[in-house]
Order: sequence, then structure tokens, then C-alpha cells
Amino acid sequence: MGRPICFRCLTPILLSQNVLQLAHQYEENCYETEKEARMTCFDSTLVTISDGALLFRTSDEQAASCSPMDGRFDVSYRMNDAALSCESGEGTTIVIEETNVRKLYFANDSSCSSLSMKTAFDSYYFHSGTIAKPFAPCSFPIWMQGEFDSMKVSSNELQYLQHHVGAVPLISHCVKTFEDRVMVFSETKCGEPLGYHCLLFNARSQNLIEFKTSVPTDKSNTSICTNSTQWDNIPWFSSVVLNTSPYPCGIVGTFSTPKTLDQDYCYDLIFNCNEPSKMDILAYHCNDGIIFDSKSYTCLASWKHDDRLLIYTNRENEEQECFVTHFQDGKLFVAATGDQCERNIDFAKNQENVSKAYNEIKKTNNKTSRIARVGSESNNHNNVSEGNDNTRTLSSFG
Repeated sequence: MGRPICFRCLTPILLSQNVLQLAHQYEENCYETEKEARMTCFDSTLVTISDGALLFRTSDEQAASCSPMDGRFDVSYRMNDAALSCESGEGTTIVIEETNVRKLYFANDSSCSSLSMKTAFDSYYFHSGTIAKPFAPCSFPIWMQGEFDSMKVSSNELQYLQHHVGAVPLISHCVKTFEDRVMVFSETKCGEPLGYHCLLFNARSQNLIEFKTSVPTDKSNTSICTNSTQWDNIPWFSSVVLNTSPYPCGIVGTFSTPKTLDQDYCYDLIFNCNEPSKMDILAYHCNDGIIFDSKSYTCLASWKHDDRLLIYTNRENEEQECFVTHFQDGKLFVAATGDQCERNIDFAKNQENVSKAYNEIKKTNNKTSRIARVGSESNNHNNVSEGNDNTRTLSSFG
């Protein structure tokens, strides 16, 4: 009769967001005590890919980078010691240089047991090389260079990082600079050309840079950067540096919903003069003042655009939010527009149309009061929650 309980040691190691390795001894020994089993546990720092079993996520898989297999390569292939090559005219000439070769081996199953060049079912050899560009390189201005959440700007190229599944990373090569504009030649990392276009940059603070792009063209013509009228209808895109620091919000004071307004929920919008980079929003029941929600933001940038003040913020969970504000007739209007700062917000129209998620703040007798006008259009920049017009929560602020 077998033992009712025995112990074995499994060492879980998360290799990626989608792959979990369970390292264990291959012997089928099962120990009577936990202490004996612990003595067979692996040191996770010494585990190899062939120790134990690999478990693969079967649902909610997350996209992952294939780095260092990143870019354009010439490829040679070998299967079961039989060298294969593409037909003439369809392949490329490969010059093997060991310092510039990436090797990829495939086993005949998912165990990766003792996988090497000699035991692999098939092998791929990736040879990277320099491809000549049809222009003389130049350098991006120093103030544009750095690592951002959506791009990485080095001396002579900009890598646009698209994180959603299926997106192809883009590379823009510097061709010619014009102060705040750079003419670039862009292509995918796999070498598919997009063409020449112009990038217009504006640094809003040490944390935030905004840019616009013109329509790509096949021709290398500097007029794509010297034509100033083309930018009027092109939106700005925001990109935040990886290591941010607080920046003044640009507004000081406390704003709250006036008691004369007949609604269930009231709000306080607080810009603390002792912490000029902090912004807090409190939501509470108007009849008893009990707070049911609060959100705190750190300002990363603030700047004027015509008669608007734009405030770019993030929260502790790294969620970014842009607020567009406008003073008019002693009132402060505020709209949350997501992680991109939209300019075309008609606050005047919103005074008569309460179906949009904009917020009106009013000053009275040297004190401040805020009117929250929150509506039901769920497609309004994703800052309106579902429900009736008089049951909005703080989600309308992002």
C-alpha cells in the first residue's frame, strides 16, 4: 500500500509573462518529510532551460518583445544537417561574421531539453548588416534626445515604440534639421520604407514633449518642413520621459461645487499653494459632505495654448491624464481628455449642452465654487462612465 502523503520540491521560475518554468529533479523520488524534499530544491539562479518543465499561458496571452532578435536580418536555415537555401534571385548573399550573428534553435517539442546546435531539429542563423540610406545622416537636436514612453530618440534616429499587439516598430532617420522641425526618412524595423516626412517638436516641460508629423512622401524635398500652413489641422501627440519630476500645475486655489446647484454629487478641485505640482479631486454627497471618492495627480507640464491652460498629469499608478482649462466670466472650465491634449473643446457650447463631460468651476465672494456638468456621451474621450446624467462619479475626470 502506497504512502498517503509524500513531498517533492518544485521551483517555479517566471521566464516571461507567458511562460512559467517548474524546475525539479527528474528522479521520481518522493520524500517522507518536507525537510528531505527541500534538500533537493534548485537554486533558481543555477537553473537551466532543460531542468523541469515549461508551462505556457493558454489564455490572456500578453505580447512580448523578441529582443535581441530585433531588426532586419539575412537568414540561413539548417534542418537535420541538411543545408537549405532560397532559389536564385530570391535570397541574399550571406557573409558569416561570428560577431554579428544571432542563432536560433528549435527542438522537436516544447521541452527545450538539452537543446543545442547539435541536437536542434532545425536552426536559423540571423546575420545583421548595414543597409545604405539614400541620404547623408544628421543629428537630432540635443533637447529632443532621450527615452520616452512612446519613443526613443538618439543622435541620428528616432524609434517610435508602438506597444499594442500587432504593431510594427518604426524608425525615423534624421535627414535635415530646422530648429524645432526635423526632416526624416522613416521605415519599419523590417526595412519597409514609409518615405520622407517632417516632425515638428515642442518641449512643454522637462517631462513632456509634443510632436506632429506631416504626410509621408517619396520625394526628398525640404519644403515638407518649411511649409508652416500644413500644421493647422494636424493633432499634437504627447510623449513623456521615463524618469519624470514634478512641475507646477499653473493654477492655485480650491474650487468646489456651489451649494445652490441642485444635484446629488459635489466635487472639490484643489491646487495646493504649498505643493504647486499637486492636484486633487474629491467627490462627495452634496447633502451630507461625505467623501466617496478621491484622486490625486502630479503635474508633469502646464502651458498656454491660445486662451486655454493645458495641464498634463500622472497618478500613482502611472496613468496619464491631460486637463484642458479655460477661464471665462469668472468661471473655470475643466475638461479631461485622456493621455493626449485635445485643443478643440467648445466650452461655450457646453454651457447649454450638458450631455458632454466637461466641468464648470465658479468663483463667488473671494471663495471658489465648482459646478460639475457631467453628461452621458460614453464616446467622449473615454472620460464618461455609464449611467444617468445625475449619477456621475469621479470617473468623469479620468
